[in-house]
Amino acid sequence: TALAAAHRGPARGRISGLGLRLFLQAVARGAHVGTAASIVGLRSDQLLRLRRANPLVAALVDAAVQQARGLRGSDRRPKRAPAYRLVTLRAPAPGHEAPDPPDPA
Repeated sequence: TALAAAHRGPARGRISGLGLRLFLQAVARGAHVGTAASIVGLRSDQLLRLRRANPLVAALVDAAVQQARGLRGSDRRPKRAPAYRLVTLRAPAPGHEAPDPPDPA
């Protein structure tokens, strides 16, 4: 019981030093702020209150976001390469023949 009490996590809606570190690392590696907050057990409104109440936390979060932007460049979404789809042409099934092309005249 004593060991469990000594290692008890923070109260709901609060974050420990370890939780803050994990949150900042996730954001710096490119995770969205809301996703990283939910990983450490915070809702987005709780994180917003924490950032407003503590300017140091707000600065750390902003720095982590800037670091993530540096990793992925200025674009929020990476450009997608052209996608191709392979199509197999077969003889049409009976009753599903293609219509005749119109006369060019």
